[in-house]
Amino acid sequence: MSFINNPESHVLENRFNDGTVDMKGRFYVGTMPIKGPNKNIGAKGNLYCLNPDRNVMKIMSGFNVINGLAFSPDSKIAYVSDSADWVRTIWAYGYDLDEGIWSNKRVFFDTNDIAGRPDGGCVDTDGCYWMAGVSGCEIVRITPKGKVDMIIKMPVEKPTKIAFGGKDLDIIYVTSIGKDITIGTEEKQPLAGGIFALKVPGVKRIQFPFFG
Repeated sequence: MSFINNPESHVLENRFNDGTVDMKGRFYVGTMPIKGPNKNIGAKGNLYCLNPDRNVMKIMSGFNVINGLAFSPDSKIAYVSDSADWVRTIWAYGYDLDEGIWSNKRVFFDTNDIAGRPDGGCVDTDGCYWMAGVSGCEIVRITPKGKVDMIIKMPVEKPTKIAFGGKDLDIIYVTSIGKDITIGTEEKQPLAGGIFALKVPGVKRIQFPFFG
């Protein structure tokens, strides 16, 4: 095994977290503190792009727990979230697919009015954003205009990542955390840490390329 690149060799307290590809095969991935976010030490996470030529670029900084990376079906919008409980926000950016440039940051969805905080995300063919609502026992579908369209309750407290699969890309797979769940609820969620699969009629995802 060999490193493709090690952009944070000088930041020993960080690790990589969420990632995704765009339609040009660029791989975007963010970092966060290994020990978790700490409001007192500030936002130490960064977003990087691994280009198909194996060069790495820092795109932006200032994240506590970077998550929710996704792109709209037309590649004109990029999404990213911060899961820290004092932030819990999803942002949308204008995205230039040819140049890989993010611009015009805006709040897409503030999760303070729902149960879950934003963890992993993806976008379906209708342009709706799917959010794993960690600590809220739910996954959430949000319209391109930033309105909640659907909330699906999960049998676990901490769903963490959503991905579409199957030959028609219409199966929604959801991962979850099996540790650090609320004390006293363990018997109520024996499937915590499991991977779940479900279908929502009419919902599927477009095919994204592999890296490179």
